[in-house]
Amino acid sequence: MKEQEETFRIRKNYLEDSPFKKSSKKHKMSRQDRAIAVDLVFEIHRKYGLVSETLFVAISTIDRYLGLRKEPLRRARDIEAIGVAALLIASKYEDIYPPALDEMLGMMGRPATRKEVLNWEFKILKQLVFQITVPTPFRFLERFSSVSVVYQNAAPLAQYMIELALYDYDIMYNLTASEIACVALFTSVNFDVHSNKLSPKQKWSSEIAKESSMKKGKIIEYFNTYFVDLAFRVERELKVNDINIKYPQYQF
Repeated sequence: MKEQEETFRIRKNYLEDSPFKKSSKKHKMSRQDRAIAVDLVFEIHRKYGLVSETLFVAISTIDRYLGLRKEPLRRARDIEAIGVAALLIASKYEDIYPPALDEMLGMMGRPATRKEVLNWEFKILKQLVFQITVPTPFRFLERFSSVSVVYQNAAPLAQYMIELALYDYDIMYNLTASEIACVALFTSVNFDVHSNKLSPKQKWSSEIAKESSMKKGKIIEYFNTYFVDLAFRVERELKVNDINIKYPQYQF
């Protein structure tokens, strides 16, 4: 996986910081547009109880496809149709029974037709040359947390963090899948709930450092740059909430 992850990185920044203007003929996406699509994928994924890997493959598919597009989207609402198409593709790869497309259409905030979503599915598969299964933070987290019982116990909180990171384009664009998993696992092991900071005595054994190829100093750098206010950015700036519906449930 380590050898493959660079191959599947997002190759260009397809987002625009300036707000979308209605007078424009073509839509240059904003972070809010992307977050809405990601939240829709989260909602459908949660409702149908799809496997965890499906979520990560779907978001990777969205980002890689939009990163390879040469033209911006014509309509802002197309991003939701792309999200549904990407989830449909990922579920066909990862789940035994993918959700029914007609039911997913009813969950969209800006509805699309069945034909539109199927057209996007075709375009995505053609653009990505059917390279759908990719190294994801979830698979790296599974591997890294198996090193010892300490990391296994921290895995549930780390999974919450890597799912939260899916909403943040800067993390997905700048960090590899293994780096995201490392930061989440390190934070989960070393976070002090009383001080709301990383513990002064931080645990990162030589065994997991060798397994992950990441040293403690680089992890702390990434944490301070991208993760320290991640929950705030997702909730207050991007204004999405399905992950906050998911994790208060009993099984989590």
